[in-house]
Amino acid sequence: MKIKDGFVVRNVGEKILVVPVGDRTASFNGMLVLNDMAKFFWDNLQNDIEIDELVNIVCQNYDVSFDVAKNDILEFTDKLQKAGILE
Repeated sequence: MKIKDGFVVRNVGEKILVVPVGDRTASFNGMLVLNDMAKFFWDNLQNDIEIDELVNIVCQNYDVSFDVAKNDILEFTDKLQKAGILE
């Protein structure tokens, strides 16, 4: 899975925003606000990656169990999938 083309991340003040650009604005109306962990997930989803591979990357970089990381990632990617942001 990976993020579809047509989205950019911008830091605005203390917020991390994802906004659609170009043709993507026709299919996604709005923006997302990410926290630091969601930004880490987002960055890793720029390339095609499997969930368990992303979980392992999170576990290598943060002090979190595999199960907790997987649950958080599945929750995040489910929201992205419902919004039509993932391929």
